[in-house]
Amino acid sequence: MLRSLVGSEMCIRDRGWSQGVKGDSDAPAMAFPLEDWLDSAHQRCKYTECREFSEELFRVMDRDMDRKIGVKDIQSQALGFDMEMNEMDVYNCLEQMGEGSVTIDFPAFVNFLRKRLGLSEGWITQQVEVGRALDQFKTFLQLCKGGKREL
Repeated sequence: MLRSLVGSEMCIRDRGWSQGVKGDSDAPAMAFPLEDWLDSAHQRCKYTECREFSEELFRVMDRDMDRKIGVKDIQSQALGFDMEMNEMDVYNCLEQMGEGSVTIDFPAFVNFLRKRLGLSEGWITQQVEVGRALDQFKTFLQLCKGGKREL
């Protein structure tokens, strides 16, 4: 049931994102079930082509639909892993993701996936890579929370 809810939310968000709709920037960060969403995406992508999966993942992680990964977006991902992060922790993550910049646009996000998490094109089609991606991202968030500067 959760997977179908996650899939339905994705359709609604995709439509809004492509139409330039912006989310509520005053809304609090809410936990996003990244693991369930990636499992669902993996099932879909192993049977169909997911050429632009990095873009799809970026849109999903952009919880407030402002076309960049920011404070609420990172907080939502952390809450999905049952982690709470204060703003300093989140800014630490953003600086690490953006290699010094706290504005994470799509090219910076792809760079983060490739260089920091070691994900190659097509990783979503392999279950072992999905698990590794989740582990790597969770570890990344934990290190940000711990105030580590070099991740």
